[in-house]
Amino acid sequence: MTTSTIRVTGISGFIAKHCALELLANGYRVRGTVRSLAKVDAVRKTLAEHAARDFVAGDGDGDGGSLHFSTVNPGLVLEPVFDADIGSSADLIVSCLRGKHPGCPRLSFAVVDVRDVAKAHRLALETAEPSGGRYLGVEVPVDNAATRKALGIKFIGIEESAPAMAESLLRLGLV
Repeated sequence: MTTSTIRVTGISGFIAKHCALELLANGYRVRGTVRSLAKVDAVRKTLAEHAARDFVAGDGDGDGGSLHFSTVNPGLVLEPVFDADIGSSADLIVSCLRGKHPGCPRLSFAVVDVRDVAKAHRLALETAEPSGGRYLGVEVPVDNAATRKALGIKFIGIEESAPAMAESLLRLGLV
């Protein structure tokens, strides 16, 4: 079992909470940083990823060349939720279940269980693959063979993720 300390940025965020639990369950010590309580939009997340990649490549303000950096890009995240901070994917599901939208067009989403997103982050950290990997964190309906092979991960199926999410939303009184 490892005793390495891992810094989880934005630990108050929905996915980061699950990442912290995954790391702790696998013997890591975790230190977290807390971001602004305001929701972080996709543009800022993308800019932050670019800045982090530049830093690790040694192109930033520091010497990040010895750091390992990878990105896990999830699809629609299904999950058991811990608290009322449910994240944007669950918020979409809640709004549909509460009848906020008068109808729902036939849609197809690339889905993933948040526990798999957290596991993929840990495995990306532990992989011997070169730094800079970008991993597609989805279970269906896209081909994620490269991620499964590189990280050695078997994703939790929607038949388990969807009921776990529904049960936790009901338990928390969110639906």
